[in-house]
Amino acid sequence: MPKPTAEEYAAARLLEALGEARIALRFLDAAGKAFQAWKAPLAALLRLELEVVARG
Repeated sequence: MPKPTAEEYAAARLLEALGEARIALRFLDAAGKAFQAWKAPLAALLRLELEVVARG
């Protein structure tokens, strides 16, 4: 198997980086949605118990 040139190696690594970045963005989006799914009911519960929390 022939050794890749510097340009071929760099191109392959850049393609790899783009693929990894795409996966990272998908997970980041999923993490953001999971956070929103947790934040919404927590905010609702806090609003319902606001007087209790304010009293300490």
